[in-house]
Amino acid sequence: MPDVAMILNNLGLLYRDTQRLSEAELAFQEALTIRRQLAQVYMPDMATTLNNLGVLYRDTQRFSEAELAYQEALTTYRQLAQANPQAYVPDVAMTLTNLGLLYRDTQRFSEAGQAFQEALTIRRQLAQANPQAYLPHMAMTLNSLGILRLAQEDLQQAQMLITEALTIRRALWKHHAGAYGDGLAQSLAVEILILQRKKEAVTLICEQLHEMANVARGENLKQWAKERTGEVCNRGQ
Repeated sequence: MPDVAMILNNLGLLYRDTQRLSEAELAFQEALTIRRQLAQVYMPDMATTLNNLGVLYRDTQRFSEAELAYQEALTTYRQLAQANPQAYVPDVAMTLTNLGLLYRDTQRFSEAGQAFQEALTIRRQLAQANPQAYLPHMAMTLNSLGILRLAQEDLQQAQMLITEALTIRRALWKHHAGAYGDGLAQSLAVEILILQRKKEAVTLICEQLHEMANVARGENLKQWAKERTGEVCNRGQ
């Protein structure tokens, strides 16, 4: 039965990736039913499926159901982390980040801030012990929190968070450009928006746009940098 649930969970991921969302939900729900029955032994697997359901529900705008799935996953991971922190504290941080994204999407900024802050605290501690494994996750949470502060018009706090994210992501990019180029480009995009809100010099903004275009791997990010360069830099000339 655990293997049946695992395969159903993998099928759900496949269906989600190929936009067969109804079939993804059915597969996740069946996997979850089995894993609930096995929960005393297979609690981590149950939490994994709950997280996957939360992502599916968030992607399909079913925000209440997403929150319920994430909250149950978080409760489960917190219980597991009490007995085995090394194994499950990273999952607590991951689920908190997912909740923060959900709350940010639904304009619940205070709750989003609390979730991101707790995730960031955990990931700082993890990164101190194992930088290679956890610095990328820490940078991701810094970036998410920076976007939140920008949405709240707290430009000073947003700038501090994104500056720290950029420091980490530039260092990661130097070691592995292919893996970390898009993450660096995403943080640069947020900084560019902050600089524009602060009405900083066009030359500084254009420097960041040039760097973004250089490091980005994804076409959407490259196109965004290109369009902004045309709007800001060419006009500035």
